[in-house]
Amino acid sequence: MSDYAQNISLPGIKRGDRWQGITSIGPITIADGQPAVTLARVRMQFRLGDAVYTLDSDSGQSPDAPITISNPTTWIATVPAVETGFCTTAGKWSFDIEFYGTGQGPTTYIKGNIQIYDDVTK
Repeated sequence: MSDYAQNISLPGIKRGDRWQGITSIGPITIADGQPAVTLARVRMQFRLGDAVYTLDSDSGQSPDAPITISNPTTWIATVPAVETGFCTTAGKWSFDIEFYGTGQGPTTYIKGNIQIYDDVTK
């Protein structure tokens, strides 16, 4: 199976700093058109080794910074800023963004990485 996810790199940040989030994701198009169903959920997971940090439009899964679905018809979402506790280990974190259409399981349309830099030592 081919990997159809768009690969992006997010700007790096210093460990412990506020992460600014993503102003807009989408619209998602399938075969150059609008998806046949509405967007029901978006989940973004960051991974570094065994460490996992999750942001989710299902607020029960991500109470600190839930993703907002801005337009379910065109599959547009916003990932809010994270004030504290974002990816607390320095290193190159991988991430993917899964999209759930109404009545459908996840499809990963976006993946990439973000560099978390160490704090300056005192």
